[in-house]
Amino acid sequence: MLSLDLQSPITIHWIAFVPVIMSQGTPDQIDRWGSRAMRHEIMGAYLQTELGHGSNVAGLETTATFDKASAIIHSSTLTSTKWWAGGLGTTATHAVVQAQLILDGKGIGPHLFFVPLRSVETGQLFEGVHAGDIGPKAYGAFGGLDNGWARSDHYRIPRENMFMKHSQVTKEGQYVKPPSSKMSYLGMTFIRSQMIDRCGWMLSRGITIAIRYSSVRRQFRGPDSTTKSDEERAVISSLFSSSRKPRSLTSGWRLYDIRLAPDVASDVVYNPKRLFGVITLDVNRASTFLSGIANFKPAKVNVPIVSGHSGVTIVPLFYQVAHGFFVSAGELRAVREVQTLHPVWW
Repeated sequence: MLSLDLQSPITIHWIAFVPVIMSQGTPDQIDRWGSRAMRHEIMGAYLQTELGHGSNVAGLETTATFDKASAIIHSSTLTSTKWWAGGLGTTATHAVVQAQLILDGKGIGPHLFFVPLRSVETGQLFEGVHAGDIGPKAYGAFGGLDNGWARSDHYRIPRENMFMKHSQVTKEGQYVKPPSSKMSYLGMTFIRSQMIDRCGWMLSRGITIAIRYSSVRRQFRGPDSTTKSDEERAVISSLFSSSRKPRSLTSGWRLYDIRLAPDVASDVVYNPKRLFGVITLDVNRASTFLSGIANFKPAKVNVPIVSGHSGVTIVPLFYQVAHGFFVSAGELRAVREVQTLHPVWW
C-alpha cells in the first residue's frame, strides 16, 4: 500500500539534502543554495551509496579531481555507479555527492559536493550526467519514492561547489584540513537517525491497530469461568489475568496505572500508590466526559483507556463501562473531544 507521507521525494529532500547544505555549507553556500532548497526552487537527493560500496564511505569510487578552478566528477567503473538514492530517478535537480577528492594526483579522501543534475526549467539531465530510475522495488516497497542511479562522465563543476564549512580547497589549490576527517559523515549520521525515527512512527501505527483490535475482539471465557453463558473476554485482558503469571509487559504498564477491562484483577494492574501517569489522566478525562452526558457521579464511573496519550491514538473503551447508559448522536460525536477536556481530580 502506498503511503506518500512516509516515502516521497519531498521527504528525501528534507531529511537528506537540506540538512547537509545547512550543516556542511559556508554562510555564502547556505545563502545561495539553502534558500532555494527551502522554497523548493531546487529539489535534491543524497548520492553516497554505489553499486560496489554503501556505508563504507572510504571505499567509494566516484572521484572529484580538482583542475584549477573546477572539480571533475567522474564514475570510472561500473561499481562506482551511484545507486538507490531517493528522489534521483526523476525528481532531483541537484544532489549532494560523496566523492573521493583528488588533488595534484593524490587522494585526500571522501568529501561532499553540490552537483547540479537537471535543468530547473526543462528537467533534462545536463551533459556529462547519466541518471534514471532503478525500477520497482521488491514487494512494492517505497512505491512513492523514485529511487535512482547516476553516473558522471568527467562532469565539471565549479570549485566553490565543494562544501567548505569544515574543509577547503583554496583558489591557489591548497587543501585545508577539517577539524576531524569524520565531519563529512554528519549528514549520513542525521539520515540514519531519521530512519530510526520513522521506523518508530510506522511501528506505532501497527501497535495502535493491534491494541485497538485486541480491545474489541473477544475470544474465550476467563480462566475462572464456570458456565458457558459467561461472556468471552477481550483478547487484551488475557495479558493481565490473575490466574496466570504476569507477563513482562504487565510490570511495565503498572507504572502508569492502566485500568483495562472490568474483569482484570486490580492487584495485577492498578495500584494507586504507584506513579500517577498520563493514562490515569486520560481515564479521568473520559470518565468525567461520560458522567456529564450520562448523568452519573464521576467517582462511580471508570472508563478503561488503551493505547497512547495523543488525539489520534487514545482509545476510551466506553462499551466496557459497567453502567448501562444511552447517548444521543450529537453526544456520540462529542466523544472525539475527550482528549481536550480539562481533567477533574477526585
